[in-house]
Amino acid sequence: MQSRSRFHRLLGLALAAAALQAAASALAQIGNPGLEAPYAPLGAQPAGIEASGEIAHGWSARAGGPAKFSRESSPGAVREGGSAQRIDLLKFTGKQTELTRRFSLTKGESYRITVWLRASDFFNVQLSVREAGPPYKVSWTRKVGLSTEWEAHEFSGVATADDAFLVVAMHAAGTVWIDGVKVAPMSAPPDNAAPPPAQAATAQPRAATAPATNLLPNSSFEAGVGGGWAVLIRASSEFQLATRLEYSAADYSDDARYSAHGKLSLRVPLDRGLIGIVTSPLVPVSARREHTASIRIRADAPAEVRVALHGTDGKEALKAATRTVGPEWQLVSVTAPAPVDGMLRLRISCVAQEPVELWLDAAQLEAGAVATDYVAPFPAELSLTVPRPGGIVFDAESTPVEVRPGAASGVLPTDARLRLEVETLATEPGVTNPRQLLPAMPLPRDRSKFVVTLAADFPRPRGMFKLHGTLIDAADRPLGAPVATTFARLPRPSETPAEDSFFGIHATLRPAAIATARALGNRWLRLHDASWATKWAAVQPEEGEFRFADDGIDAARAEGFAILGMLCGAPPWASAKPRATTGYWAGYNYPDRADGANLWSRYVARTVGHYAGRIDHWEVWNEPWSNGFFRGTPAQYGELLGLAARTARETNPAARILGFNTAAHKGDWTREALAATPPEAFDIFSFHDYNASFYGGEDSNAVRLARRFTDIQEAWGEPRPLWDTEGGPGHVASWHALPGASGKGLSPRAQLAHIVRFDVTQMSAGVRRSFYYTLHHPPPSGESAYQALEHDGGIRPVMAARAVLASLVDGARWLERIEPAPGLEAHVFERRNGSRVSVIWSTDGGDPVWYAPPPGGEMFDVLGNRVATLPVPVSSTPVYLITEPRP
Repeated sequence: MQSRSRFHRLLGLALAAAALQAAASALAQIGNPGLEAPYAPLGAQPAGIEASGEIAHGWSARAGGPAKFSRESSPGAVREGGSAQRIDLLKFTGKQTELTRRFSLTKGESYRITVWLRASDFFNVQLSVREAGPPYKVSWTRKVGLSTEWEAHEFSGVATADDAFLVVAMHAAGTVWIDGVKVAPMSAPPDNAAPPPAQAATAQPRAATAPATNLLPNSSFEAGVGGGWAVLIRASSEFQLATRLEYSAADYSDDARYSAHGKLSLRVPLDRGLIGIVTSPLVPVSARREHTASIRIRADAPAEVRVALHGTDGKEALKAATRTVGPEWQLVSVTAPAPVDGMLRLRISCVAQEPVELWLDAAQLEAGAVATDYVAPFPAELSLTVPRPGGIVFDAESTPVEVRPGAASGVLPTDARLRLEVETLATEPGVTNPRQLLPAMPLPRDRSKFVVTLAADFPRPRGMFKLHGTLIDAADRPLGAPVATTFARLPRPSETPAEDSFFGIHATLRPAAIATARALGNRWLRLHDASWATKWAAVQPEEGEFRFADDGIDAARAEGFAILGMLCGAPPWASAKPRATTGYWAGYNYPDRADGANLWSRYVARTVGHYAGRIDHWEVWNEPWSNGFFRGTPAQYGELLGLAARTARETNPAARILGFNTAAHKGDWTREALAATPPEAFDIFSFHDYNASFYGGEDSNAVRLARRFTDIQEAWGEPRPLWDTEGGPGHVASWHALPGASGKGLSPRAQLAHIVRFDVTQMSAGVRRSFYYTLHHPPPSGESAYQALEHDGGIRPVMAARAVLASLVDGARWLERIEPAPGLEAHVFERRNGSRVSVIWSTDGGDPVWYAPPPGGEMFDVLGNRVATLPVPVSSTPVYLITEPRP
């Protein structure tokens, strides 16, 4: 009787929850979500605003500048149905242009809203939910980056009122199309939540009291690290130790000696001073509902581990638990409510105080406040890897794909097969990423690791590709979670001498990172926080004792790199009042002891002398204008720069000194520092430029920056050459990002256009060298980041586009900027063999401009594929024209 009463109580609660969810769903329906006909004339607009056109039924608009609103019904231009709302903002005047729809919500309920959008170019719009009554408070908002393709953009939040407006706001001139809106309460698991446990995946009936659903795929590590899991081993706070170990540090592996579930576990070896970080993929869950993550951990010696739950942004833990583990398996768990966007990630970390080996197994994420026994979410696990640095293969090379199947529960069925699909990142305007499905293939009889080889020109001779894989049974039912990896096929890097090369980058001094950086066409490495090899805190951790780590430096030199070393960062002992004695900032003290100048000179002399002939270019301090890096005044920086230059040249007459490391908004600081700098103190003027805007035009941002820094120098003395020693777009999105979780940063397609225009306009402005930031320390799966790497070490699209550009113009001479047709801009380079490369893009931000090349000219897309169909549609994404030398 008691069990029956409990059953009826649970049933009543479930029905009540379903009723509440249904009520919330009913209230949240938006009328005319597909923006279908009929369309009505645009209503009254603010005084002085020239706007016209028509609006979808039930929707309204407010123009902030000259604009036209219209019904889009052209074939191919509509996502679904018969109409889409089109907005042409002709000029941005400082006020946003809005498309709005009033709808009802339930105050206090969380919602996920999906809006389908595309644009005439790459730019941002703001999506918001705003209360419908005074003071018209914004309940939640998100800035999203649009491309020329239809994309679903999700944003989530908590309703602060029952009556609200959905707002799509434009802050830049251009054209936007809207076609499809969905509002869903987040009190229930999302549509793409993890599937039921393994029993359901094998079509067996579930028990009457089924175990909790594990939301983490590939969590038993039976196929190694795959499916969005990532392991990072890097420096912690003991920079000198970590720098000495960075080239030869042991890597993670699977291990059959110990397991808490199945046959394998994940082994993470750590030397003293290193931190190991293991992250799961980001998974969709029920918003605002408590979830518990758990994992079993053991170590060969006592070690403190931290297990945490993170949301989409990945920075601060929602909740964390710290435990000391030892030789016995220990279950460590943490519970936290999911954020309103309904995304969670598990993160496990350990800072090694002494050398230690960790083993991890049986990770689980489940709804509720208690960790239950581990359940594999699928009977099978899978990992895919392209075993090349950066996932890069070169022209005419086939692509090897390592496939690792594993049984998470029991054994894999005898009829298990592998299904692969290759997605190509499209470069053409108005084209959706094409996908090609390969025939399903049987697994080896022993179910061991095997290699699938993709043909050298498949699916295109060059490009960025994503390989999707799933294990299926004979009935095509999934046996495991889908997984993906990316790879690139690129031209081989040019052999341009380093002294003539424009292309530099930040990368760690580990073998794979060095090989990746070189495969991308770079000839220069800058040692900043990717490697502390030459920084004061690393080479002289204690007064009177110098220790140098040469393995990584020598390996980079052997790969053909020139190196820009850093003279930077006093250790705590060199400061009378150190800002920090441990952690990252302990490496950025100011040498303010009474004998600080002598200590600085001794460090410079020993370091420059030790690396003479291997490193002959030295930059003095990173971003000294920032109080975060330098605690002295501009005048004190000028004095340090002068002292470093004099000491370095006395030690190595071939030394070349870079100074200032300034930025566009630091003109006053730069002038003050220059005033205190001896005329002979530097050979090269360095600056940093981070900007996600698309450079171009006769007076591009690159040209304006170069002119500003040259003018500042002319007021002081003879201008020195300009190097951009750190920069790029900043955050770039991952190709693995889940909808609604991509965060800030350029989309994969926008990355292709941005970096080519960024580098080309810098070259045209006379900037001699540019160092992209950065390749070091891959971020967790799907996370937007400065790092141009995916979680598994594969490159992001920005690097592929830059590699193609380097193969075509590195070492070439920039000739001129021309306008080969109305609405087009071209930068012309002359190569050593006399041939010319023109980098061409559209400047009007609207529809593509059709361009017919001159006789004998060959056209290539932004990733280096020959374009055979002429004329060529040219958008904001560059294309290349190559013409041979005239006889």
